[in-house]
Amino acid sequence: MKYSTALLAAITATATSGTCAFQSAAITSSKRTTTPPSIYPTNTALLAATLNDSSTQQVSSPTAAATTTGGKRKKTKAERLELASKGLQVHVIGLSIHHAQVEVREKLAIPESEWNDQSALITSTGQVEEAAILSTCNRFEIYFAASDPHEANARVMEFLQERSGLPVSVLRRNIFMLEGDDAVWHLMRVAGGLDSLVVGEGQILSQVRQCHLHSIEEDGCGGKVLSRLLNNAVAAGKRVRSETAISKGSVSISSAAVELSEHMCMKDLNLPFSEARLAVVGAGTMTRLLITHLASRGLERIAIVNRSMPRPMELQEQFPDVDIEIVLEDGLWDVVGRSDIVYTATSSPDYVIDKALLEEHGQDGGRPLMLVDIAVPRNIGSDSGEVGVFLSFFLLFCMLDCVHLTFYYSFTISARWSQSLQR
Repeated sequence: MKYSTALLAAITATATSGTCAFQSAAITSSKRTTTPPSIYPTNTALLAATLNDSSTQQVSSPTAAATTTGGKRKKTKAERLELASKGLQVHVIGLSIHHAQVEVREKLAIPESEWNDQSALITSTGQVEEAAILSTCNRFEIYFAASDPHEANARVMEFLQERSGLPVSVLRRNIFMLEGDDAVWHLMRVAGGLDSLVVGEGQILSQVRQCHLHSIEEDGCGGKVLSRLLNNAVAAGKRVRSETAISKGSVSISSAAVELSEHMCMKDLNLPFSEARLAVVGAGTMTRLLITHLASRGLERIAIVNRSMPRPMELQEQFPDVDIEIVLEDGLWDVVGRSDIVYTATSSPDYVIDKALLEEHGQDGGRPLMLVDIAVPRNIGSDSGEVGVFLSFFLLFCMLDCVHLTFYYSFTISARWSQSLQR
Protein backbone atom coordinates (compact mmCIF):
# COMPACT_ATOMS: atom_id res chain seq x y z
CA MET A 1 0.00 0.00 0.00
CA LYS A 2 1.33 3.41 -0.82
CA TYR A 3 2.35 5.47 2.17
CA SER A 4 0.18 8.49 1.41
CA THR A 5 -2.89 6.33 0.79
CA ALA A 6 -2.39 4.34 3.99
CA LEU A 7 -1.86 7.45 6.06
CA LEU A 8 -4.93 9.20 4.65
CA ALA A 9 -7.03 6.11 5.21
CA ALA A 10 -5.86 5.77 8.82
CA ILE A 11 -6.53 9.39 9.68
CA THR A 12 -9.89 9.52 7.90
CA ALA A 13 -11.08 6.27 9.48
CA THR A 14 -10.14 7.50 12.92
CA ALA A 15 -11.68 10.91 12.43
CA THR A 16 -14.96 9.52 11.13
CA SER A 17 -15.23 6.86 13.83
CA GLY A 18 -16.88 9.31 16.23
CA THR A 19 -20.39 10.60 16.15
CA CYS A 20 -19.69 14.05 17.55
CA ALA A 21 -18.19 16.81 15.44
CA PHE A 22 -15.50 19.17 16.71
CA GLN A 23 -18.12 21.87 17.03
CA SER A 24 -20.68 22.56 19.67
CA ALA A 25 -24.29 22.18 18.65
CA ALA A 26 -26.18 25.37 17.86
CA ILE A 27 -28.93 25.76 20.43
CA THR A 28 -31.55 28.47 20.57
CA SER A 29 -34.47 28.98 22.90
CA SER A 30 -36.89 27.69 20.30
CA LYS A 31 -35.10 24.92 18.42
CA ARG A 32 -31.92 22.94 17.97
CA THR A 33 -30.20 23.19 14.61
CA THR A 34 -27.41 21.08 13.20
CA THR A 35 -25.37 21.26 10.03
CA PRO A 36 -26.88 19.00 7.37
CA PRO A 37 -24.45 16.11 6.94
CA SER A 38 -25.20 15.74 3.25
CA ILE A 39 -23.30 18.89 2.29
CA TYR A 40 -19.95 17.30 3.20
CA PRO A 41 -18.12 14.34 1.64
CA THR A 42 -18.65 11.23 3.76
CA ASN A 43 -14.98 10.65 4.57
CA THR A 44 -14.45 14.14 5.93
CA ALA A 45 -17.73 14.76 7.69
CA LEU A 46 -16.14 14.95 11.14
CA LEU A 47 -13.44 17.35 9.97
CA ALA A 48 -15.61 19.55 7.81
CA ALA A 49 -18.12 19.89 10.64
CA THR A 50 -15.72 22.32 12.26
CA LEU A 51 -16.78 24.89 9.71
CA ASN A 52 -19.72 27.13 10.49
CA ASP A 53 -20.07 29.96 8.04
CA SER A 54 -22.60 31.69 10.20
CA SER A 55 -20.01 32.16 12.97
CA THR A 56 -18.42 34.98 11.06
CA GLN A 57 -21.58 37.05 10.76
CA GLN A 58 -21.97 40.11 12.92
CA VAL A 59 -25.18 41.32 14.54
CA SER A 60 -25.94 44.99 14.32
CA SER A 61 -27.68 46.83 17.10
CA PRO A 62 -28.73 50.37 17.90
CA THR A 63 -26.61 50.17 21.03
CA ALA A 64 -23.54 48.76 19.32
CA ALA A 65 -21.59 51.87 20.16
CA ALA A 66 -21.60 51.05 23.85
CA THR A 67 -18.08 50.48 25.14
CA THR A 68 -16.41 49.11 28.21
CA THR A 69 -14.14 51.08 30.46
CA GLY A 70 -11.18 49.61 28.58
CA GLY A 71 -12.33 51.20 25.32
CA LYS A 72 -13.49 47.95 23.66
CA ARG A 73 -17.00 47.74 22.29
CA LYS A 74 -19.34 46.01 24.68
CA LYS A 75 -21.64 43.41 23.14
CA THR A 76 -25.35 43.96 23.51
CA LYS A 77 -27.60 41.36 25.05
CA ALA A 78 -28.87 40.40 21.58
CA GLU A 79 -25.31 39.90 20.32
CA ARG A 80 -24.34 37.77 23.32
CA LEU A 81 -27.38 35.55 22.86
CA GLU A 82 -26.65 35.23 19.16
CA LEU A 83 -23.03 34.21 19.77
CA ALA A 84 -24.05 31.78 22.51
CA SER A 85 -26.36 30.01 20.07
CA LYS A 86 -23.63 29.40 17.51
CA GLY A 87 -21.17 26.54 17.32
CA LEU A 88 -17.53 26.88 18.31
CA GLN A 89 -15.09 26.86 15.43
CA VAL A 90 -11.64 25.30 15.81
CA HIS A 91 -8.56 27.45 15.15
CA VAL A 92 -4.82 27.07 15.48
CA ILE A 93 -2.21 29.81 15.58
CA GLY A 94 1.39 28.82 15.97
CA LEU A 95 4.91 28.66 14.69
CA SER A 96 7.07 25.70 13.85
CA ILE A 97 10.47 24.82 12.55
CA HIS A 98 9.13 25.09 9.01
CA HIS A 99 8.01 28.72 9.34
CA ALA A 100 9.70 30.47 12.25
CA GLN A 101 13.17 31.59 13.21
CA VAL A 102 14.58 29.90 16.29
CA GLU A 103 14.96 33.32 17.97
CA VAL A 104 11.19 33.77 17.79
CA ARG A 105 10.35 30.21 18.84
CA GLU A 106 12.46 30.39 21.97
CA LYS A 107 10.75 33.63 23.08
CA LEU A 108 7.37 31.89 22.99
CA ALA A 109 8.38 28.48 24.36
CA ILE A 110 6.26 27.47 27.36
CA PRO A 111 7.23 24.66 29.77
CA GLU A 112 4.66 21.87 29.99
CA SER A 113 4.00 22.73 33.63
CA GLU A 114 2.63 26.11 32.50
CA TRP A 115 0.43 24.99 29.60
CA ASN A 116 -2.78 25.18 31.61
CA ASP A 117 -1.91 28.48 33.28
CA GLN A 118 -1.21 30.15 29.95
CA SER A 119 -4.34 28.62 28.39
CA ALA A 120 -6.36 30.09 31.24
CA LEU A 121 -4.78 33.46 30.55
CA ILE A 122 -5.86 33.27 26.90
CA THR A 123 -9.45 32.45 27.81
CA SER A 124 -9.67 34.91 30.71
CA THR A 125 -10.99 37.79 28.59
CA GLY A 126 -13.94 35.86 27.15
CA GLN A 127 -13.13 36.08 23.44
CA VAL A 128 -11.80 32.50 23.44
CA GLU A 129 -14.02 29.77 24.92
CA GLU A 130 -11.52 26.87 24.86
CA ALA A 131 -7.73 26.76 24.51
CA ALA A 132 -4.91 24.21 24.63
CA ILE A 133 -1.18 24.82 24.20
CA LEU A 134 1.34 22.48 22.55
CA SER A 135 4.90 23.71 23.05
CA THR A 136 7.88 21.54 22.06
CA CYS A 137 11.43 22.11 20.88
CA ASN A 138 10.19 22.26 17.27
CA ARG A 139 6.84 24.00 17.52
CA PHE A 140 4.61 26.28 19.53
CA GLU A 141 0.89 26.00 18.76
CA ILE A 142 -2.28 27.28 20.39
CA TYR A 143 -5.45 25.36 19.57
CA PHE A 144 -8.60 27.24 20.48
CA ALA A 145 -12.33 27.27 19.89
CA ALA A 146 -14.48 30.38 19.69
CA SER A 147 -17.76 31.72 18.37
CA ASP A 148 -16.30 34.92 16.96
CA PRO A 149 -13.14 34.12 14.97
CA HIS A 150 -12.10 37.75 14.56
CA GLU A 151 -12.10 38.56 18.26
CA ALA A 152 -10.55 35.20 19.12
CA ASN A 153 -7.66 35.64 16.68
CA ALA A 154 -7.08 39.15 17.97
CA ARG A 155 -6.97 37.86 21.56
CA VAL A 156 -4.45 35.14 20.74
CA MET A 157 -2.24 37.58 18.82
CA GLU A 158 -2.40 39.91 21.81
CA PHE A 159 -1.24 37.05 24.05
CA LEU A 160 1.64 36.19 21.71
CA GLN A 161 2.75 39.80 21.58
CA GLU A 162 2.66 40.19 25.35
CA ARG A 163 4.55 36.97 26.00
CA SER A 164 7.26 37.42 23.37
CA GLY A 165 7.70 41.17 23.56
CA LEU A 166 7.88 41.18 19.76
CA PRO A 167 5.88 43.51 17.50
CA VAL A 168 2.95 42.07 15.57
CA SER A 169 4.80 42.66 12.29
CA VAL A 170 7.56 40.25 13.37
CA LEU A 171 5.11 37.67 14.70
CA ARG A 172 3.07 37.66 11.50
CA ARG A 173 6.16 36.85 9.45
CA ASN A 174 6.74 33.73 11.55
CA ILE A 175 3.31 32.36 12.48
CA PHE A 176 0.69 30.39 10.63
CA MET A 177 -3.07 30.66 11.18
CA LEU A 178 -5.56 27.92 10.28
CA GLU A 179 -9.24 27.43 11.02
CA GLY A 180 -11.96 24.84 10.56
CA ASP A 181 -11.04 21.69 8.71
CA ASP A 182 -7.56 23.10 7.89
CA ALA A 183 -6.81 23.38 11.61
CA VAL A 184 -8.08 19.85 12.23
CA TRP A 185 -6.07 18.33 9.40
CA HIS A 186 -2.98 20.16 10.62
CA LEU A 187 -3.31 18.57 14.06
CA MET A 188 -3.79 15.15 12.44
CA ARG A 189 -0.56 15.67 10.46
CA VAL A 190 1.27 16.73 13.61
CA ALA A 191 0.10 13.69 15.59
CA GLY A 192 0.91 11.41 12.66
CA GLY A 193 4.50 12.69 12.49
CA LEU A 194 4.12 14.20 9.02
CA ASP A 195 4.85 17.74 10.18
CA SER A 196 7.90 16.83 12.26
CA LEU A 197 11.46 17.78 11.43
CA VAL A 198 12.29 14.07 11.54
CA VAL A 199 9.33 12.57 9.69
CA GLY A 200 7.64 9.86 11.73
CA GLU A 201 9.32 10.66 15.06
CA GLY A 202 7.34 9.22 17.94
CA GLN A 203 7.94 11.89 20.58
CA ILE A 204 5.39 14.29 19.08
CA LEU A 205 2.55 11.79 19.56
CA SER A 206 3.37 11.61 23.26
CA GLN A 207 3.40 15.40 23.39
CA VAL A 208 0.00 15.67 21.70
CA ARG A 209 -1.30 13.12 24.21
CA GLN A 210 0.02 15.26 27.06
CA CYS A 211 -1.66 18.29 25.52
CA HIS A 212 -4.96 16.37 25.56
CA LEU A 213 -4.50 15.16 29.13
CA HIS A 214 -3.66 18.66 30.38
CA SER A 215 -6.65 20.15 28.55
CA ILE A 216 -9.11 17.90 30.42
CA GLU A 217 -7.58 18.46 33.85
CA GLU A 218 -9.53 20.42 36.42
CA ASP A 219 -7.58 23.60 35.62
CA GLY A 220 -7.46 22.86 31.88
CA CYS A 221 -9.28 24.95 29.29
CA GLY A 222 -10.15 22.28 26.74
CA GLY A 223 -13.93 21.87 26.67
CA LYS A 224 -15.97 19.37 24.70
CA VAL A 225 -14.69 20.61 21.34
CA LEU A 226 -10.92 20.60 21.90
CA SER A 227 -10.89 17.55 24.16
CA ARG A 228 -12.63 15.52 21.46
CA LEU A 229 -10.35 16.91 18.76
CA LEU A 230 -7.14 16.14 20.66
CA ASN A 231 -8.34 12.68 21.66
CA ASN A 232 -9.07 11.79 18.03
CA ALA A 233 -5.69 13.17 16.97
CA VAL A 234 -3.95 10.82 19.41
CA ALA A 235 -5.97 7.88 18.06
CA ALA A 236 -5.10 8.86 14.49
CA GLY A 237 -1.40 9.12 15.35
CA LYS A 238 -1.42 5.62 16.81
CA ARG A 239 -3.09 4.17 13.72
CA VAL A 240 -0.63 5.92 11.41
CA ARG A 241 2.30 4.31 13.18
CA SER A 242 0.74 0.87 13.36
CA GLU A 243 -0.55 0.75 9.77
CA THR A 244 2.27 2.48 7.85
CA ALA A 245 6.08 2.37 7.82
CA ILE A 246 6.47 6.02 8.78
CA SER A 247 8.19 5.26 12.09
CA LYS A 248 11.02 3.18 10.64
CA GLY A 249 14.54 4.56 10.99
CA SER A 250 15.52 7.51 13.18
CA VAL A 251 12.41 8.73 14.93
CA SER A 252 13.51 11.61 17.16
CA ILE A 253 15.75 14.64 17.32
CA SER A 254 17.88 12.78 19.84
CA SER A 255 18.54 9.86 17.50
CA ALA A 256 19.32 12.26 14.67
CA ALA A 257 21.79 14.10 16.92
CA VAL A 258 23.58 10.86 17.75
CA GLU A 259 23.73 9.68 14.13
CA LEU A 260 24.90 13.02 12.82
CA SER A 261 27.58 13.50 15.47
CA GLU A 262 28.77 9.96 14.77
CA HIS A 263 28.96 10.81 11.07
CA MET A 264 30.95 14.02 11.73
CA CYS A 265 33.20 12.64 14.47
CA MET A 266 36.08 11.35 12.34
CA LYS A 267 36.03 14.41 10.11
CA ASP A 268 35.91 17.04 12.85
CA LEU A 269 37.60 15.29 15.78
CA ASN A 270 39.85 12.86 13.92
CA LEU A 271 38.87 9.91 16.09
CA PRO A 272 36.29 7.11 15.90
CA PHE A 273 32.95 7.81 17.53
CA SER A 274 33.37 4.74 19.75
CA GLU A 275 36.47 6.35 21.33
CA ALA A 276 34.99 9.81 21.86
CA ARG A 277 34.50 11.04 25.41
CA LEU A 278 30.88 12.11 25.75
CA ALA A 279 28.97 14.42 28.06
CA VAL A 280 25.36 15.58 28.26
CA VAL A 281 24.20 18.74 30.01
CA GLY A 282 20.70 18.15 31.37
CA ALA A 283 18.87 15.03 32.55
CA GLY A 284 15.40 15.20 31.05
CA THR A 285 13.56 13.25 28.37
CA MET A 286 15.95 14.29 25.59
CA THR A 287 18.91 13.06 27.63
CA ARG A 288 17.20 9.72 28.26
CA LEU A 289 16.66 9.30 24.51
CA LEU A 290 20.25 10.32 23.81
CA ILE A 291 21.59 7.67 26.18
CA THR A 292 19.28 5.09 24.63
CA HIS A 293 20.72 5.71 21.18
CA LEU A 294 24.30 6.02 22.42
CA ALA A 295 24.01 2.72 24.28
CA SER A 296 22.67 1.04 21.13
CA ARG A 297 25.98 1.96 19.47
CA GLY A 298 28.01 0.30 22.18
CA LEU A 299 29.09 3.41 24.06
CA GLU A 300 29.47 2.45 27.70
CA ARG A 301 30.56 5.63 29.46
CA ILE A 302 29.02 9.11 29.58
CA ALA A 303 29.05 12.07 31.95
CA ILE A 304 25.80 13.85 32.86
CA VAL A 305 25.89 17.40 34.19
CA ASN A 306 22.75 18.51 36.00
CA ARG A 307 21.56 20.95 38.68
CA SER A 308 20.44 18.15 41.02
CA MET A 309 20.98 14.44 41.64
CA PRO A 310 17.56 12.71 41.45
CA ARG A 311 17.06 12.62 37.68
CA PRO A 312 20.62 11.50 36.82
CA MET A 313 20.29 8.78 39.46
CA GLU A 314 17.07 7.61 37.79
CA LEU A 315 18.97 7.39 34.50
CA GLN A 316 21.65 5.31 36.23
CA GLU A 317 18.95 2.85 37.28
CA GLN A 318 17.39 2.77 33.80
CA PHE A 319 20.75 2.10 32.09
CA PRO A 320 22.69 -0.28 34.36
CA ASP A 321 25.01 -1.31 31.51
CA VAL A 322 26.18 2.26 30.94
CA ASP A 323 28.76 3.83 33.24
CA ILE A 324 27.08 7.16 33.98
CA GLU A 325 29.13 9.74 35.85
CA ILE A 326 26.96 12.33 37.60
CA VAL A 327 28.39 15.83 37.91
CA LEU A 328 26.57 18.82 39.41
CA GLU A 329 26.50 22.07 37.43
CA ASP A 330 29.46 23.51 39.36
CA GLY A 331 31.63 20.94 37.60
CA LEU A 332 30.39 21.74 34.08
CA TRP A 333 33.60 23.23 32.79
CA ASP A 334 35.75 20.44 34.17
CA VAL A 335 33.56 18.00 32.20
CA VAL A 336 33.69 20.16 29.04
CA GLY A 337 37.47 20.33 29.34
CA ARG A 338 37.86 16.55 29.23
CA SER A 339 35.11 15.73 26.71
CA ASP A 340 35.24 15.42 22.94
CA ILE A 341 31.49 15.77 22.30
CA VAL A 342 29.11 17.74 24.53
CA TYR A 343 25.36 17.52 24.02
CA THR A 344 23.15 20.15 25.66
CA ALA A 345 19.48 19.48 26.40
CA THR A 346 18.37 21.68 29.28
CA SER A 347 15.34 23.91 29.78
CA SER A 348 17.50 26.87 30.78
CA PRO A 349 16.36 30.17 29.24
CA ASP A 350 19.99 31.39 29.19
CA TYR A 351 23.02 30.11 27.33
CA VAL A 352 24.89 27.34 29.12
CA ILE A 353 27.87 27.68 26.78
CA ASP A 354 28.89 30.67 24.67
CA LYS A 355 32.04 32.42 23.46
CA ALA A 356 32.57 34.47 26.62
CA LEU A 357 32.16 31.45 28.90
CA LEU A 358 34.48 29.31 26.77
CA GLU A 359 37.17 31.99 26.93
CA GLU A 360 36.62 32.55 30.64
CA HIS A 361 37.18 28.86 31.42
CA GLY A 362 40.14 28.36 29.11
CA GLN A 363 38.30 26.39 26.42
CA ASP A 364 39.28 28.76 23.62
CA GLY A 365 41.55 26.57 21.54
CA GLY A 366 44.18 23.85 21.59
CA ARG A 367 41.99 20.84 20.89
CA PRO A 368 38.90 20.01 18.83
CA LEU A 369 35.52 20.04 20.55
CA MET A 370 32.09 19.25 19.14
CA LEU A 371 29.07 20.98 20.67
CA VAL A 372 25.62 19.61 19.87
CA ASP A 373 22.63 21.68 20.99
CA ILE A 374 19.20 20.01 20.83
CA ALA A 375 17.39 22.40 23.16
CA VAL A 376 14.87 25.18 22.59
CA PRO A 377 15.48 27.79 23.90
CA ARG A 378 19.05 27.30 22.75
CA ASN A 379 21.68 26.32 25.29
CA ILE A 380 24.71 27.23 23.17
CA GLY A 381 25.42 30.69 21.82
CA SER A 382 25.98 30.91 18.09
CA ASP A 383 29.21 32.85 18.71
CA SER A 384 30.83 29.77 20.28
CA GLY A 385 32.21 28.75 16.89
CA GLU A 386 34.37 31.88 16.84
CA VAL A 387 36.56 30.64 19.69
CA GLY A 388 39.94 29.42 18.48
CA VAL A 389 40.87 27.78 15.19
CA PHE A 390 41.04 24.34 16.82
CA LEU A 391 37.47 24.38 18.00
CA SER A 392 35.31 22.20 15.82
CA PHE A 393 31.90 23.71 16.34
CA PHE A 394 28.62 22.09 15.35
CA LEU A 395 25.16 23.11 16.47
CA LEU A 396 22.09 20.98 16.01
CA PHE A 397 19.56 23.77 16.48
CA CYS A 398 16.57 21.75 15.33
CA MET A 399 16.60 24.06 12.30
CA LEU A 400 16.62 23.37 8.57
CA ASP A 401 19.23 26.06 7.91
CA CYS A 402 22.02 23.70 9.00
CA VAL A 403 23.52 22.20 5.84
CA HIS A 404 24.49 18.85 7.36
CA LEU A 405 21.17 18.47 9.12
CA THR A 406 19.22 19.32 5.97
CA PHE A 407 21.10 16.67 4.04
CA TYR A 408 20.61 14.07 6.75
CA TYR A 409 16.90 14.69 7.08
CA SER A 410 16.43 14.73 3.32
CA PHE A 411 18.17 11.37 3.14
CA THR A 412 16.06 9.96 5.98
CA ILE A 413 12.79 11.15 4.46
CA SER A 414 13.68 9.81 1.00
CA ALA A 415 14.63 6.45 2.46
CA ARG A 416 11.34 6.13 4.33
CA TRP A 417 9.25 7.05 1.33
CA SER A 418 11.14 4.46 -0.75
CA GLN A 419 10.56 1.76 1.87
CA SER A 420 6.90 2.66 2.19
CA LEU A 421 6.25 2.61 -1.54
CA GLN A 422 7.79 -0.87 -1.78
CA ARG A 423 5.23 -2.33 0.61
